[in-house]
Amino acid sequence: MKLIEQCQQMKMTLHEIKDRMILLKSNQVDQSVLEKQVKHIRNEMKHLHNELHEVLQAMDTLGDEDKKRMLKQVSPQALALFQTLMVFSG
Repeated sequence: MKLIEQCQQMKMTLHEIKDRMILLKSNQVDQSVLEKQVKHIRNEMKHLHNELHEVLQAMDTLGDEDKKRMLKQVSPQALALFQTLMVFSG
């Protein structure tokens, strides 16, 4: 259930959610399903990049303390994401 909620938050279609569940439960990898998942991740990364750029620009208007407080809110997730992305970069 948690997986479905996460997928819905990422605005995945029902078909994409189904493909993701098949991929996670399958012992064999269906290359086409995996390619769709990678494409979805790539699109989400582009969206995240754009959104982060906008937020960082807006944060330039804040004071130092407010910036630090906001950055602390995302620091643990940012580190985990960075570590995962390092695996993809080889």
